[in-house]
Amino acid sequence: MLFSATPIQLENQIRVAVFGVDITERKRLEERLIRGKADSRAILDGASDAIFITDAAGRYRYVNQQATQLLGFSRDELLGMGIPDITPETDLAATQVLFQQLLETGALRYEPMLKRSDGSTICVELNCRLLADGRVFGACRDISERKQAEAQRVANNKFIDAILDSGPSQIAVLDQTGNIMAVNQRWRDFALDNSPTPGQLASHTDVGTNYLDICQAASGSDTGGSAVQAHDGILLVLNGSAPSFQIEYTCHSPTQQRWFSLFVAPLTMDNHAVVVTHTDITEQRRSHEQLLSQALGAEIATSRQQLRALAAFNSTAIEEERKHIAREVHDELGQVLTALRMEISLFEMRFGALNPLLVSHVAGMRALVDRALEGVRTVAENLRPVALNMGLHPAL
Repeated sequence: MLFSATPIQLENQIRVAVFGVDITERKRLEERLIRGKADSRAILDGASDAIFITDAAGRYRYVNQQATQLLGFSRDELLGMGIPDITPETDLAATQVLFQQLLETGALRYEPMLKRSDGSTICVELNCRLLADGRVFGACRDISERKQAEAQRVANNKFIDAILDSGPSQIAVLDQTGNIMAVNQRWRDFALDNSPTPGQLASHTDVGTNYLDICQAASGSDTGGSAVQAHDGILLVLNGSAPSFQIEYTCHSPTQQRWFSLFVAPLTMDNHAVVVTHTDITEQRRSHEQLLSQALGAEIATSRQQLRALAAFNSTAIEEERKHIAREVHDELGQVLTALRMEISLFEMRFGALNPLLVSHVAGMRALVDRALEGVRTVAENLRPVALNMGLHPAL
């Protein structure tokens, strides 16, 4: 009860009138409001996101416990600060524009950098909305690790692109349906040179298009049947029915005759991706045809001698070429793969402890590189055994 006393005069005497009002409901309401504020604060303090409320000028009127941990300031410190106090100087102008946009539109989501108490910065995902009373409610979370992972993916992609671009052949990676996932620069240059439309890539040769479609489209005008063979060969490797596929074909331009070798090999991936490599063998083909022409044009009396000389020359040329290719494969590609393996090991040492799932993926990548290195050694040995470098007699 709430009592009040009022003096009154009755019959020349001073009397006191006492009035009582039942205020039980009002007290209950006040208690509920106090408990409601305490409960709301406890809920906000228990949230996983950093939460703050500012006035229309950007001054903090409420921050939860997660906000103090995120920024390194105490609650009292933050309540005496505003948005500019935790914004890097280089971002102040842009932040002011965005805050004004929030006041006008009522909602805003972006990823700013925030300044912590120790002077360091963190990247956060920030979601804000305008409350009915003109204040601004905001929730944010630290996305620094996500940004670092994105940056690492970009660096990895650049590294892979550099490896693809270092080769002398046109290279494309196809997924299990034949769609092009990645190409190197030589592939793009070849697609531009052979496009009917200047300045545009040839049809079905860019990332995202289906390479099998261009093989089917070329089947009608392909008198040699190489397009059909290429289409079927790629499918065999994609389906796991063949370990690899290779074919030589012509691709003459209006100004010159050209021959290419197509080679398809699987990637060790769950989605059965393959690598398609086109290598220009025009010079080798011309050299071979020139040698044949010289042999056929020789007189009958000296044909056998010339053929023996041609065979010896051809054998020597092939052996030199095999020696050269073996050295290039072993030295150049072997060094690149060795460097890649070292980078993978360093990557595991740096980030393996942060993400246990990364260890198994890195182990798979290392196994793939080791397999490639073993393949390089096998190819180099098959092309030219090391013992031949000592001479035929010691080798025998």
